Amino acid sequence: MKPSACERSLTVWLPPGLFKLLLLIAALLLGQVASAQDKWPREIKAREGKLVIYQPQLESFQGAR
Repeated sequence: MKPSACERSLTVWLPPGLFKLLLLIAALLLGQVASAQDKWPREIKAREGKLVIYQPQLESFQGAR
């Protein structure tokens, strides 16, 4: 596969494969930011009233530490 113009210009400065690794890390970080923007607590409104759901919290952790 032929590298894009952006990849060609950056590979002069970066070792091969590092550019793709940096793109992967950036994508993962953007995914973390998107999930961190979830609004808690969540509210569901109905005629009978309002249901408030709080973010789940881990009560205990057993296993590999």
